[in-house]
Amino acid sequence: MSKTKGNNRSFADDNLKGVVVQELQQLFQASIEATADGILVVDKDGRIILSNNRFAEMWRIPQEMIRDKDDIKIREYVMGQVTDPRAYMDKIHELYDTSDESTDVITFKDGRVFERYSAPLVISEQIIGRVWSFRDMTAYREAQARLERSEEKYRELVENANSIILRWDINGVITFINEYGQRLLGYSQADLVGQPVIGTIVPDKDSSGRDLVAMIEGITDRPNEFIYNENENITKDGQSIWVSWSNKPIYNEMGQLVGILSIGNEITERKKLEQQLFQAQKMEAVGQLAGGIAHDFNNMLMVINGYCELLLDELEEGNTLRRDIEQIKATSSRAAALTRQLLAFGRRQVVQPKVVDLNKLLYSSHEMITRLVGEAVRLNIRGQEGPLNIYADPVQVEQVILNLAANARDAMPEGGILTIETRRTDIEKPDSGELYMVPTGSYVFCSVLDTGVGMSSETLEHIFEPFFTTKDPGKGTGLGLSTVYGIVKQNDGYIFAHSEPGKGSCFTMYFPLVTEEELILSEEPHKLEEKLKGSERILLVESEAKVRRYTKTVLQKYGYTVNAAASGSDALGLWKTLDVDLLISITELPEMRGVDLVEKIREMQPNIKVLMISANMGHEPTEELNVITKPFTSEALLRKIRKILDT
Repeated sequence: MSKTKGNNRSFADDNLKGVVVQELQQLFQASIEATADGILVVDKDGRIILSNNRFAEMWRIPQEMIRDKDDIKIREYVMGQVTDPRAYMDKIHELYDTSDESTDVITFKDGRVFERYSAPLVISEQIIGRVWSFRDMTAYREAQARLERSEEKYRELVENANSIILRWDINGVITFINEYGQRLLGYSQADLVGQPVIGTIVPDKDSSGRDLVAMIEGITDRPNEFIYNENENITKDGQSIWVSWSNKPIYNEMGQLVGILSIGNEITERKKLEQQLFQAQKMEAVGQLAGGIAHDFNNMLMVINGYCELLLDELEEGNTLRRDIEQIKATSSRAAALTRQLLAFGRRQVVQPKVVDLNKLLYSSHEMITRLVGEAVRLNIRGQEGPLNIYADPVQVEQVILNLAANARDAMPEGGILTIETRRTDIEKPDSGELYMVPTGSYVFCSVLDTGVGMSSETLEHIFEPFFTTKDPGKGTGLGLSTVYGIVKQNDGYIFAHSEPGKGSCFTMYFPLVTEEELILSEEPHKLEEKLKGSERILLVESEAKVRRYTKTVLQKYGYTVNAAASGSDALGLWKTLDVDLLISITELPEMRGVDLVEKIREMQPNIKVLMISANMGHEPTEELNVITKPFTSEALLRKIRKILDT
């Protein structure tokens, strides 16, 4: 009986142990089923002891293979999925011979990526197999790849942007600058990161004295008030450049300002153009003032000069008063030349081309050029003997010579030699070179040569462009040589420049030569009076009383019948009662423009001949309107009238 009881107790113990083991197995299975990783437990021979469903799902192994625990088929099935089966198996064999843990990555042919972890299975301090854990990293790797691509794209945008991208903290310390900013400013990333903005790329004050320290502090203290700003920046080699900045505050997750992101574009050239435009506008204002003064001065000179002519006509050759009157007339003529220069400066002169001897013009300007270039520059004028006649506006040609002389003076700050040469030259069509653009023919050649500092080939490419200048700020508008070029072209000429650094500069010009056949010779003095007389009826419209009285006196002396009016309305009233051959009117009248008066009169008499007297408005002659510019001599006025009436 006691033996039976003992057997029953042993059987019960065995049953209890079996239940416990079974429950432990179920607990362990439930535990590995609860994980997101695929779990595989194998013995030392590689036979499957245990696996969870996630392992089968991840490796896409059919359930029947799992149930059958067909190790060979499962291994072949797995090997067929990975990209490198040999490396996969080599790693398994390597780990079976060690007690090491291992982590590596498995890649699949279809793009999946698993992280594989392996550790020895130890029971009673004996390795009986290995535990393998597989984690699907496909989505993570794809997200990581997308992030890397996004970061690379961002990096490319930042580094390849044609703008400065600068990040700095609230203390004004630089934390990042892109490659473009490094190239433009001449610094490396290591030079700038960790350095304050002020003192490296931003000076304490700009060239105008503006406090840039306060500006930087304002950006960090009140970023919304400094979204945009323009300021001077300093490169590593000390050059000053202008940059237009767009600033954006950077906040952390707590909403605290942690820095500023600034994107900048260089605007140095734009700033230079703005300064040049300001200078040009200032010069334009001065020119308008000069033109206005010249206009009033012209009226006075016309009266002085005109009455001198009338007095000289009345006095005998031996009269002692003639010398005094001639001196007054000569002084008046010099003053008239001054007003022409004022009008030229203000660009208000009427372009009046005529036959002019370039040699005579140069020699008559000798004193003016000498004063312009100063004592440190020796002036040589070399003119070919005989007249060198061109058809051009003498005031404009003189302006060209003076501009080139001033340029030469500036190129010789320590002094030097300025040589102006003229000669006749015949051009045959060349195959190449600068003269290829000049038509075949006879020309008057004029060169202006200096021994100054010279120019580089890069500068030569731009010297005739408006606003281009190599002078310091405030010392030139960049309009001098562009004006020269425009005048030469306007007068059917050609201009070229030659220069090398340290070898001076030479400007050469070609103007069409006026031949003897084309030249209209001056009248003999004793024949002049008869040629200029007339008997036609003239309506004179002039608002200035003294000028009106003088002009009327001259015209009546030479036989013309003259009626005078002071305004447009007076002129229209007279017109209705008169039979008129020629209308002479100033361009600007108190009530209307001279051209408007002409239009009203031509409505009544379409074929009326007209001569406009220009003061300072720059009216150009046309087929319908003839123009004469104040101040003019009585001879010039009478010649103009006869030319109009005889046409």
